[in-house]
Amino acid sequence: RFALGTQGEELVNEAEFIIRNPAVPWSHPLLQTARRRNKSVLMDTSLFGRYFPGQIIGVTGTRGKTTTTLLIFAILSKLVDQPIILAGNATRRANLALLKNASANSVAVMELSSWELQGWRQEQLSPQIAVVTNIYPDHLNRYINMGEYRADKEAIFAFQKKTDTLMLNHRNPLTRAMASKAVSKVIWFSRADLPESWRLKIPGEHNRENAAAALQVSRLFGLDPGVVKPIITNFPAVQHRFETLGSLRGITFINDTTSTTPTATIRALDVCPKPPILVIGGESKRLPLSGLVKAVVKQCKALALLKGSGTQELKKAIEQKSHPPIISKDRDFSDTVLAAVDYAKEGDIVLL
Repeated sequence: RFALGTQGEELVNEAEFIIRNPAVPWSHPLLQTARRRNKSVLMDTSLFGRYFPGQIIGVTGTRGKTTTTLLIFAILSKLVDQPIILAGNATRRANLALLKNASANSVAVMELSSWELQGWRQEQLSPQIAVVTNIYPDHLNRYINMGEYRADKEAIFAFQKKTDTLMLNHRNPLTRAMASKAVSKVIWFSRADLPESWRLKIPGEHNRENAAAALQVSRLFGLDPGVVKPIITNFPAVQHRFETLGSLRGITFINDTTSTTPTATIRALDVCPKPPILVIGGESKRLPLSGLVKAVVKQCKALALLKGSGTQELKKAIEQKSHPPIISKDRDFSDTVLAAVDYAKEGDIVLL
């Protein structure tokens, strides 16, 4: 039975247990009611982790977790003679349904968000192989502070055993600090681990870090880097991640809509082959904008600003400096994109 758009406590009273969507805050009033009434509040991916009979590789981080997860899956599914299952955020399927075809010989490769990891902490469970790509400020509209955000991320290794493995980004200060809390074996990775001669299809130094993490995981399975190389170097851009959609009238359109933090947007601008017409904006995450403002005013040809509370913060900071033309503001999504298209000339890049 579907009860849509209701917020009544009678739903909590009826339930034997509740499966919480990660987008619903832990502090939601109905979930608080459920806990007061001793109802079990569970989550899909952590239930999968509880019942999965094989080995789990979990990947988290602020940026790069989808790309790293899909790289690991591409390598293992082609080169390892075991059933490899893609799970977590990297698939649109409910994870519990994936248990039907799982065996003790199976390996699950899972992207795990900070919110999903709340369920793993509740289960007191961590993957046997945990990868943390990096930690940067994010989701401070949902978290009280960075300490709370980091604590959720750390659930990916908090319940590991000594025989388990934690892979950490050596160049990221916040992931380096995690090593002292681990009881499992710590393996470091950085972009320096990837041979300079390996030319990737996916641009940017951050993607070399992601590839280095995947390469380290492949070594745990005894795979020779020479065999892994063609899979990594030919790996295409993941949807919505600096994905070139095509050209229209000589204008190139790049979709980077997962750049939902200042850090991610700065990296997108750094790898853009020429100053783009940047379509940017949305709701505030309470993140510092000074670095983004500096990059935008220096590296963009023009700006088309979407609606949103975060846009207002960004616009106010940009207008205090000498800045590229703002060709659209306070309009809906379609109108903003069309304004960028109208402004662009042959040879330009529109970056979303």
